Amino acid sequence: DKFLYSGSTGKWHVGGRDVKDKNFQCSLGFISSKEHHDGVWPDSVKLWTRHDSKNHVDDADVAVTLAPPSFWLASPHGQRPCEGKYELMQGTTGNGHPVWKHVNSENFLYSSLNHQWQVG
Repeated sequence: DKFLYSGSTGKWHVGGRDVKDKNFQCSLGFISSKEHHDGVWPDSVKLWTRHDSKNHVDDADVAVTLAPPSFWLASPHGQRPCEGKYELMQGTTGNGHPVWKHVNSENFLYSSLNHQWQVG
């Protein structure tokens, strides 16, 4: 298990079971925000570090993307069968991004190979 949490020093961290066992009252992580977050959500943090077995090193490619658990898609001018509620498919990704499934059909919202969001 991995957990994204705000540590006792005001930084975001990704830690393991040990941080949960400490009730998140610590500042340990495989990945950490470089600066104090001052109440900013992790998807707004731009500077991250990752542990490389000895030290934390800056990594400009680390990013957090929030995925809502569900949403409603409206398309009043066409493709009406795509309209409706979509729910996040936990543990499923498409091209490195979350996937949502329509609750009443086999439609999915996913990131395509050409880096565009598509319903299909």
